[in-house]
Amino acid sequence: MRRFLGIVVVAALGAAFVFHEQHSALEAELGVAATQLAQRPVHVHCQGFTGALLDATAEAGSVRFDANGKPGDTTDLKRPICDALSRFPHDVKSPA
Repeated sequence: MRRFLGIVVVAALGAAFVFHEQHSALEAELGVAATQLAQRPVHVHCQGFTGALLDATAEAGSVRFDANGKPGDTTDLKRPICDALSRFPHDVKSPA
């Protein structure tokens, strides 16, 4: 029984690590695209699973602005937006 529980814990930790790495890679790819569009270094943060469960707001994402109206260097995107952007390369190539 202990061995089985150990295997389950290791598998869960491994799956969490893989999802985290995929999430980080997507944020990096989106950051490169955002940097090219903004013509300055920009970072993208995608909402995590827990954040999506607790979120009750309607916007798709946000960028903070300072008192002078200058946009910040980070944008926060909701999970469905990041999921759609991660599928975009595949969707563009599909015949539909």
